[in-house]
Amino acid sequence: MTTGLALVPLGAVGCVSKSEYTKTVQAAEAHYNAFDAENTGLKHELAAAGKRRETVVANGGFRVGQISSMLSHPGHLERAARTEFGSSGRCAVGRLVTESPVRHPRPGGDGMIERDESIASSDSDTLHWILRISVAACFIGHGAFGLITKAAWLPYFAIFGIPEAWAWKLMPVVGAVDVSVGVLTLIQPVRAVILYMTFWGFQNACLRPLAGDGVWELLERAGNYGVPLAFLYLLGAGRSPADWFSFRPGPPLTIERASAIGWILRATTALLLIGHGGFDFAMGKSWTSYGAVVGISPTALAAHPLSPTAGWFECVLGLIVLCWPMRGVLLFVFAWKLATETFRPLAGEPIWEFIERGGSYGAPLALAWLQSGHEAPARVAHLRASG
Repeated sequence: MTTGLALVPLGAVGCVSKSEYTKTVQAAEAHYNAFDAENTGLKHELAAAGKRRETVVANGGFRVGQISSMLSHPGHLERAARTEFGSSGRCAVGRLVTESPVRHPRPGGDGMIERDESIASSDSDTLHWILRISVAACFIGHGAFGLITKAAWLPYFAIFGIPEAWAWKLMPVVGAVDVSVGVLTLIQPVRAVILYMTFWGFQNACLRPLAGDGVWELLERAGNYGVPLAFLYLLGAGRSPADWFSFRPGPPLTIERASAIGWILRATTALLLIGHGGFDFAMGKSWTSYGAVVGISPTALAAHPLSPTAGWFECVLGLIVLCWPMRGVLLFVFAWKLATETFRPLAGEPIWEFIERGGSYGAPLALAWLQSGHEAPARVAHLRASG
């Protein structure tokens, strides 16, 4: 009897423990169901965001004018992005994603750091290859003249006091170096080499006015040094002396770097157009051989001279690019340079004359890409810089 009474409290305790266990299991099931419902909701939101993204791609994305009007009010821009593209706050245009600057906690510091705006997209490879091929073509074409030798180079050697006999011997050496760095850039760009190409292109362009060719020659060859500079900016500076000679890929293209590259290409395109125009209205270069390519006789050309109208046209075109680089204008400049420089080989000049001017085609084409719908963030950066 005593033993039976002693087991009563234990039974009661067991009942209580079983009751608490049941409640715990039920609470766990409720939490699981809540998490499952939330997960389902997130999946639906992600699917909806994907559909909105497809709609944006089909419609061309945010209009630049709309974004520009909101730049002075970042909060408005962020709210508009969240309303239009969902809670992620990211605006997907094509395959590019622009992330608004946010601040993240940093342990051991002031608690906040700011992340740079970036363009997380493989589409920047297009810009990379436009600049890369242009730089390589410029140096391969220029180097080819050194290998076959060119009498027009003699005055440039004379600036350094190099006699004519030695100049002829050194031309193939200079040409071999130019071709080598051009081919290396085409295969695998190296920052130190691109830096050398920028300096070498500018130095060679400066030799022309020093040799009495006129300052317009310096401007017209802006593609020889401006495009390598833009490519170097795209690759980013070396982190150490050894890194300048490494094959490390360039960092992600940020909006700030895209804007800087855009300004370099704007100035380059404008200068090469103005410089080429100066050949016509200032230097009075003859276009007789080029006119013959399209069947215009020297007599007809003398009766209806294109000079200086064509030269002034290119100067105005250069100023338009500098002040108002519309994508349509830039594509026209690209086609214009490609067509006009084609007259050189057609008129009997070496094909290397056409190849050497790769920067003259690459600069407007790369800038047109930056101004296109594939690079909406860069256009916003241009608007911000202009404002």
